[in-house]
Amino acid sequence: MNYEEAMTAIRFQGQEGSILRLSTMEVLLEASGNPQIGMQFIHVAGTNGKGSVSQYVYSVLIAAGYKVGMYTSPSMISFNERMQINRQLISDEDLIALADDVKSRIGDVAVSPTEFEWITALAFHYFHREACDFVILEVGLGGRLDATNVIDKPLVSVITKIGLDHQDVLGETLEEITREKAGIIKEGVSVVAYPLQEAGVFETLDTVCAEKSADLVVPDLIELDIISAQPDAQVFSYKGLTDLRLNMLGVYQFYNAVTALEVVFILRGLYGLELSDSAIRRGLAEGRMIGRFEIVHQAPTVILDGAHNPQGVTALAESIRRLFPGKRIVAVVGVLKDKNLADMIDLIDDLVSSYQLVLPNSMRSFSLDEMAAVIQTHSQKPLQTNKYLRNAFGTAMDVVGDDEIIVCFGSLYLMAEAYAFFN
Repeated sequence: MNYEEAMTAIRFQGQEGSILRLSTMEVLLEASGNPQIGMQFIHVAGTNGKGSVSQYVYSVLIAAGYKVGMYTSPSMISFNERMQINRQLISDEDLIALADDVKSRIGDVAVSPTEFEWITALAFHYFHREACDFVILEVGLGGRLDATNVIDKPLVSVITKIGLDHQDVLGETLEEITREKAGIIKEGVSVVAYPLQEAGVFETLDTVCAEKSADLVVPDLIELDIISAQPDAQVFSYKGLTDLRLNMLGVYQFYNAVTALEVVFILRGLYGLELSDSAIRRGLAEGRMIGRFEIVHQAPTVILDGAHNPQGVTALAESIRRLFPGKRIVAVVGVLKDKNLADMIDLIDDLVSSYQLVLPNSMRSFSLDEMAAVIQTHSQKPLQTNKYLRNAFGTAMDVVGDDEIIVCFGSLYLMAEAYAFFN
């Protein structure tokens, strides 16, 4: 099997899309030896911030000298990002061998897995084969019936910021969505939750934790001291750890970071892991994600942000106001059909000078005409449609003024192409 054959096996092994169920994963893993049993996971669910919180915990554990796997989705630049160990992406050779091995182990099982189920099974085998000390396991969609939820008990369950997203499958209300995501909470396992949530989210989490005899830990924001929130320096102190530096920008990163710190404190206090203050400090500073309020160009300033729902756009707008006060933005935007574009525009339009619309690389994208129609209903700002992202950036860089910055947002599917354009 070569790389193209491996990717074909991975991407077309079964059904496309997502089907929320555990039965198929259980069959796949049982048929191939249940590699997930005995592994030590930190399981992360939520609407926004999963990637950032996961990165901080991952980075701290690496800085402390552990061998740490990370399973995440979607990928930004290459598929191999989805499985990595100590920041080394799975190699093409390992991916080929893994796909071949797992396919032969599974044989002709009487189930038809989705692409995500198949990839998740591969990830469990990879981390088991490589004998990782810990695995940061990021939920794909929801939690209760997500393919990753076949694990028994993680060391810690994490619930990041919850918002209204994927309502067609997770529920119409925040409480219903929270209940689905809280499905990763296991009996007696500590839960860390992002601190800035709606009251209904915390009420639901309290209920589920009581049902599962699980401690709910929420960062104490009285202990958070934001020292500097500038484009060149994000510095804070928390619970006796002073002058902690973040290289990931955005005001929301302080709250993601303290969520990650509470996970680290549990690992250190409850499980006795050797996680020194210096490892924590270094890990937070080395945490990095592509396309999360990332400045990729200066003069003019160009920011890539994967915000793709109203909650993400709210955080993006707040960060622009805090880090670039008085600046307005030329917005490069592309959005998928299942997202609430109207609310996203309402939340950021006061900062926008003009819009450059582009198609994300997904069959689920709004058409350019559909995006334009929605935006024109909610904004009086000028807009232009572009067949290619490079044209959108070219025009944006031509029209941007001294008091403006360029911000690309609306879909994670834009990030890879945008990142390649500037790198």
